[in-house]
Amino acid sequence: MKLTFGTTLLLLHHLALALPTPEVPEEPAVSIPEEPTVPVQEAATIIPPCQQVCPPEWAPVCAKDEYDNIMIFSSFCRYYNANCGKQRYILGRIEECIEPGNGE
Repeated sequence: MKLTFGTTLLLLHHLALALPTPEVPEEPAVSIPEEPTVPVQEAATIIPPCQQVCPPEWAPVCAKDEYDNIMIFSSFCRYYNANCGKQRYILGRIEECIEPGNGE
């Protein structure tokens, strides 16, 4: 028996329709985690990157603000944190911070 291309194609088509379709399992859906959002209340308490954790030490630093008000910080670390991102205080001499008559 000699089969032509058209006859072969027709037989293969009918054979393909007669065979059961293999079941392909569904892939599980992959959920993409959402970016964590910062609540508004917590956003106000975010520490700027220039802030440092200061050790509990007493090494007084004298400083003045833009209006020449004197301020004494317990350490240079606390002075640095007060100026974090904004230059509000400038270093002064410790003698300028000592009030006359206080233990002298």
